[in-house]
Amino acid sequence: TLYGVQINPDPFGLVVYRQREGTVLVNTTVAPLLFAEQFLQISTSLPSRFISGLGEHLTPLVLDTAWTRVTLWNRDMAPTPQVNLYGSHPFYLAMEDGGSAHGVFLLNSNAMDVLLQPSPALTWRSTGGILDFYVFLGPDPKSLPSRLPGFPFMPPYWGLGFHLCRWGYSSTDITRQVVANMSAARFPLDVQWNDLDYADAKRDFTYNKQGFRDYPAMVRGFHRRGLRYILILDPGISSSGPPGTYRPFDEGLRRGVFIRNATGQPLIGKVWPGPTAFPDFTNPETHEWWHEMVRDFHEQVPFDGLWIVSALPAAPGPCPAAGLQHPRKAAPPCRQHPSPSALQPQEPFAFSPAAQATMRSSLRLRYSLLPFLYTLFHRAHSAGETVARPLFLEFPGDPNTWAVDRQLLWGGGLLITPVLEAGKTQVSGYFPAGTWYSLAGGGARRCWGALGGQWILLPAPLDTINVHVRAGHILPLQEPALSTAESRKKGMALLVALTAEGIARGDLFWDDGDSWQSFERGDYTELLFLASHGAVLSQLLRASAHLDGVLLEKGLCQAAALRPPQGGRTPPDPSFSPQVLRVPVSLPMWEPFVIAWS
Repeated sequence: TLYGVQINPDPFGLVVYRQREGTVLVNTTVAPLLFAEQFLQISTSLPSRFISGLGEHLTPLVLDTAWTRVTLWNRDMAPTPQVNLYGSHPFYLAMEDGGSAHGVFLLNSNAMDVLLQPSPALTWRSTGGILDFYVFLGPDPKSLPSRLPGFPFMPPYWGLGFHLCRWGYSSTDITRQVVANMSAARFPLDVQWNDLDYADAKRDFTYNKQGFRDYPAMVRGFHRRGLRYILILDPGISSSGPPGTYRPFDEGLRRGVFIRNATGQPLIGKVWPGPTAFPDFTNPETHEWWHEMVRDFHEQVPFDGLWIVSALPAAPGPCPAAGLQHPRKAAPPCRQHPSPSALQPQEPFAFSPAAQATMRSSLRLRYSLLPFLYTLFHRAHSAGETVARPLFLEFPGDPNTWAVDRQLLWGGGLLITPVLEAGKTQVSGYFPAGTWYSLAGGGARRCWGALGGQWILLPAPLDTINVHVRAGHILPLQEPALSTAESRKKGMALLVALTAEGIARGDLFWDDGDSWQSFERGDYTELLFLASHGAVLSQLLRASAHLDGVLLEKGLCQAAALRPPQGGRTPPDPSFSPQVLRVPVSLPMWEPFVIAWS
């Protein structure tokens, strides 16, 4: 048994602990249980002050346990520090001595406060429901994120490319010109979006016959270029038209799909199209009605995705910025989120030549990494692994990583250290024990190594994003292009980051990049890459035709051994130039291969 439970019947309390180590995970005997009609309270001790979660709030990764109150109650509010926002997630992850971790989830949707205390301890206060707790034992923190929600869906490959959207593209001519300008400026673009400009009087499932008279033809033209198209839908249905003039409302009214008020009539609010009825998605009939409306509109406009916004129980009032202390203060309605700068052109081609060069370089780096990123999403979909993760998930035994929230990892092998403050040309990053190869400038120029973790001040000019590959990993890369439809036809490369022992491992998942449930149907190719003893080989774990015609055109092998420690410690400057071997090849990716070097 991994855990034990002790129950104290009077006064009631329970203790959940690890059977082997004796670590107490939950201890509700620290304070009385209160259970009344609209007030439930229960407290527990915590094994450490490292607690993360209890979203959605704009907070550091590690929550402050110095008498901090966290409110869980959804509301439609722009991100503001220390207040409750759109989502409520009554789940926390707590680290323990030695790097073990556990999670606790309270299955309760009532409004609640969670009070964090410095002892350390935590108190749940709910306005109703029951106290239905789930304790996730870990102990590996990497296993916890998937235990609660399950595995995510597999995104299409093109979904990982560059998307462009803003309010103000008021016609098909303007939208087409934006796409043309992106191509002329040599910026990659995979998905063009439109905000509500396309709609007739801002009503869902319509398009205006003035600026968007050739709307379907525009979307089909994008498809011929290899682009995808997404449009916005606010699930609020205009209720102001005469009967028989707007099918979504007429049909919804007939089928009883709208939220009702106390009199049994549809609850009418006011959103973008004016008076608005709100679909009740707890009603199964609403699902069928919504599906029919989407299907019928898709037959007119062949979009590739929907941008569902405002799908929460909230509606803007007539005085959105007013409070009791400022009764006459109100803000003009404006869909731009970063206003007023949002009223200015924001497309990449609208910036200075120097800024464009920096953005172009960053996008090329991202597109070159897409085979690796797509493989990470496959692991998330098939095994519940995280794609982007904080450092402590990968290095739980290093307490220095527990509070790092200005860096992130893609999988376990790619460390990203962004600059998050304007005007900075240097950035401090934490490098856990091991060797890390820099990808700054698009190629390996320097590597960092430490016998133990170390903070390092990195140069970060405007044209550089600090990205480092962890020794022991093999990353599949691909020549970038102006869309994923084109880049998927390009040659691939393997970036082999060897450990001091000369070994590395990686994999590649590849399907058609678009079909639903290709993994479940077995319609995919999966490759395993192994490097050791002066060679790298591929093993074909599963074959399909999707990788046919794609060649491996380059092998980039990096090797660097740690310099001898000085007195058992990492030297003050742990950087050194790696040994880099570039191997031009032309090998079919769909067949096993071996590349050897001496």
